[in-house]
Amino acid sequence: MTARKITISVPEEVLDRVAAAVERGDAESISRYFTDAAARRTAADVWVAEDLRRRGPIADEVMDEARSTLLTGGLVERRDPETGEFVRVSPGAAAG
Repeated sequence: MTARKITISVPEEVLDRVAAAVERGDAESISRYFTDAAARRTAADVWVAEDLRRRGPIADEVMDEARSTLLTGGLVERRDPETGEFVRVSPGAAAG
């Protein structure tokens, strides 16, 4: 893939965090960090667009409930791997 040099403006606190990631060895360089982040974001955008094309739009009620849960830190459901049933868990536990 051919790379082009560009100039972007980034808030200083974001750049500080990225530079720290590079110093820790979490990224090869600042340029690579932003390239990887953009690649993940555009891949996710493509995936979401394809999913919406296949399934159709998400119902407003579902989106409202999701927003409410995310904004209020309310309980969320997760599928129990043993039973296959949905169980309510705290937001911190939902990631696991």
